[in-house]
Amino acid sequence: MSSEPSQRREEAAAQDLAGRRFYSPDVIAAYCVFSLPLGLFLHGLNVTRSGSRMMGYALTSTPAAAFLAPLAAGSLGAKAHQLFIYSTYLGVFVGIGLLNSEGRPYRLALSRGAVAARWWPPLLWALGAMVLAMVIAAVFGPEVIVE
Repeated sequence: MSSEPSQRREEAAAQDLAGRRFYSPDVIAAYCVFSLPLGLFLHGLNVTRSGSRMMGYALTSTPAAAFLAPLAAGSLGAKAHQLFIYSTYLGVFVGIGLLNSEGRPYRLALSRGAVAARWWPPLLWALGAMVLAMVIAAVFGPEVIVE
């Protein structure tokens, strides 16, 4: 008798995940190394889609803070290439941690009807954002005067 309500909850959870796209831990770890904010954003999407909405929203909003950090570091005198190196090191460790911790929830989501998301659309968005940032910097950036 007591297993009937828990079975209904499991069926409801399975219906909730049916057709939702989840990024694999391998993809998230690779994106963390490539771009830590993008990897955290994809992880936040997975968490949101699995049902933890508030935590997912918090994790998807962290890239905004990560993108603002270079501006603050630049005003403090840090060099851009040093910041890039430090974020790459941090991305490696965060990626390894997410790879180890998210394997089981990912497999569980797939067993409940979720679908593996394709790896390349976020890459295209990231590359497009980088090109746009370079164009904006070229058009509105400081002028270089060669004498």
